[in-house]
Amino acid sequence: MQITSRERTSKFLSRLLKAERVGDFIKENKNGMEAERKFSEYLKDICEAKGFTVREQVMSRAEISFSYGHQIFRGLHVPSRDKTIQLAFGLGLNLDETQALLRHANHNPLYPKLKRDAVIIFCVNKRKTLLETQNMLFENELKTFDFGG
Repeated sequence: MQITSRERTSKFLSRLLKAERVGDFIKENKNGMEAERKFSEYLKDICEAKGFTVREQVMSRAEISFSYGHQIFRGLHVPSRDKTIQLAFGLGLNLDETQALLRHANHNPLYPKLKRDAVIIFCVNKRKTLLETQNMLFENELKTFDFGG
């Protein structure tokens, strides 16, 4: 049986909570810690992995203006939670990848006990487009995405 990432993180947290000094913990566990990366670098890596050679394709699919999108890709702006979700749709990410993208942008993950998030999770899981998701949010009288910016 393979140990999951969540189990490894749980054990890592347990060791941190038992540590006497945080500096010692960091030194002893530096190989297990993730390097902090700019959101723009993470986003570029995903584009490459997903085969997007033209960033405008992602921006268009995400309904994000090219000027604002280029600012995100250049690292001048970290997008809001909604814009990050829109990028996830633009990139065609699955639920785990979407959650990771949100985490790298320092936003809360999608939470299934929130109605709006539940609709988004459903749509991501069913591989709906951003516009289909927008319609489903509207039909359920939930806040829709703002396609400006």
